[in-house]
Parts: sequence; C-alpha cells; structure tokens
Amino acid sequence: MACTSVQKNNVGTVFRMTFKDCDAVVIDISSATTKELIFESADGARSAKAGVFATNGTDGVLDYTTEAAFLNIAGTWSIQGHVVIGAQDFYTDIQQFTVIDNL
Repeated sequence: MACTSVQKNNVGTVFRMTFKDCDAVVIDISSATTKELIFESADGARSAKAGVFATNGTDGVLDYTTEAAFLNIAGTWSIQGHVVIGAQDFYTDIQQFTVIDNL
C-alpha cells in the first residue's frame, strides 16, 4: 500500500496490497476464488471489498478502488488483503492509513 493518508470522502483512490510469503517472495494469486481487501474504519467497523487484479494476479497484487460514501470517517483505518486459493487462505500484513477530514 503506497498511501499513508487520504482525504475523507475521496472517490477513485486505489488501495493496492501485495501478497508475499514469510521469505518476502510474491505469491501467485491468479487462481484465487476469493479476492478481497478488508478495511477497519476509525470507529472499528469492518467491511470486505472485492479486490481486482492489478495485472493478472501472478504478481500477487490486488487492488480496490474507493467508491462514494466509503471513506466517510476521519481517523486511523486498517487494511488487510485476503485471498483463497483451493484449500489455502492467504492474508497480507495489516497496514494502517489515516483518513483526513476536509474543511
């Protein structure tokens, strides 16, 4: 995830997570049947958003582009990627970002 802060109510902001194993080797997620980015807002509410491949999934990268009314609470948020490949569940590290209020 590149951005550490984003403005409240932004639409079209792309969140990107890369899946890696313990040796920091990228995981091929191209055959994933579940692809999602899980967000926890500043008030503790969680929501899973459908992820899409940035390319074809072999690079381990999953994106979500924000929609209207999603980033609606200022404060510290968390994000984690999740995919299911066959009987395997893979999660990324949890990362945090700040949603900054507007005037």
